[in-house]
Amino acid sequence: MVGYLVEVVLLLQCFVGLAIVCDEYMVPALETLCRRWGIREDVAGATFMAFGSAAPEIIVNAVATIQSMSGGTAGDAQTTNLGVSAILGSGMIAFSVIPATCAFSSSAPLMLKRRPLLRDEGFYTLSLLTLIFIIWDGLVVFSECVMLVTIYLFYLSVVIFATPVRRYYRKFKGLVVKDNSSFSEKIASGGKFSGVETAIDLQQPLISPAGELESAEETAKDMHNTEEGGDSAVGKAVKIFAFPLSCIFKVTCPNAEEGARFENLYLFTFTMTFIWVSVFSFILSSIIERWVNLSGVNMAVFGLILVSLGAEIPDTIESVSVARKGYGSMAVANCQGTQVINIALGLGVPWLLICGSSEITLSKDLLIAAFIQVGVVVCNLSLLLGVAICTGKDKARLDRKKAGFLYATYTTAIAIFIVVMWRTGKLQQ
Repeated sequence: MVGYLVEVVLLLQCFVGLAIVCDEYMVPALETLCRRWGIREDVAGATFMAFGSAAPEIIVNAVATIQSMSGGTAGDAQTTNLGVSAILGSGMIAFSVIPATCAFSSSAPLMLKRRPLLRDEGFYTLSLLTLIFIIWDGLVVFSECVMLVTIYLFYLSVVIFATPVRRYYRKFKGLVVKDNSSFSEKIASGGKFSGVETAIDLQQPLISPAGELESAEETAKDMHNTEEGGDSAVGKAVKIFAFPLSCIFKVTCPNAEEGARFENLYLFTFTMTFIWVSVFSFILSSIIERWVNLSGVNMAVFGLILVSLGAEIPDTIESVSVARKGYGSMAVANCQGTQVINIALGLGVPWLLICGSSEITLSKDLLIAAFIQVGVVVCNLSLLLGVAICTGKDKARLDRKKAGFLYATYTTAIAIFIVVMWRTGKLQQ
């Protein structure tokens, strides 16, 4: 009994550690890297920043894939299930729970631009269908890995060149070219967006270096009210729980944020955060594998429900933080665009490096989760983009009523997955 309790605490520490190290150390280090190297904002967002958000899922899958190779010449399908199911579960959360949480944390309905929404959901759908094709025969081959990586490269090209091409086309047609300032310029201008002045600093994260998490209700109130002082009971509990990790991170990961004392150590900080994410991912996957062996429950169930929830903590923090400041499109694009990276790179790159020397096998049980995720994406697409197109609106509207429906979509998806796995006799491995 004591052993299980220790493992639960250790698992929670891994989840909290992933949230803190990604949000407070890895992302600022990557921001400094992009500015130092002169990388354009759109390129940085689709590459380095996306990797920072997707790091937990990518490394969990890499660790699970490597562990599956240790048992023989062909990868163990159950072990590989952990990484794939975690990425599918993260997609379910990103297309339902995170947008819904953003809507509830904002004081006004979020207005989402149609083009970024269509781009991210379109490429994610393409990635998901490719993954279904790969799972179908239960064997990963080199050409299929190349397909996944190619999808990401195509996605990156669209992110980089879509806006310049559209501006050139409007100029060629003699149309008015909109002068859209960049996100960085909006930050420098004092945090005004679409005529809405935020009540807080645009770079203030939801999670502090001490590890304190603010609730969604508290962040929504901050849009209108100043803090009255004092922490909530939940905030104090999280702060105490995260204190040991915060102390370790302060020693091993210098603050490389632009303007900070150790800004020049951004490469060292990024390396250390990558190591910490790898350590947490290895511990997390090892604990889950032990629970699977003891309980006999299919690895896909743990990955889809438990690991994905922990892995999506950084995305949730970043998206809610941006949403409550008026950046609806950026909040949704952050969580949904990252899912393209999760499948295309998080699965494609580790498989590409390994399948040349050893076979990777996948359990067809993953098809159940994959097809359910298709349904979640269709619901999201219909509710946001579909309604906007049918009503002729320039932007999709995400209010609390739609957010409630998205919460219900996730709950229903998980329930359907468990019931189908149970009815088909696949709940137990």
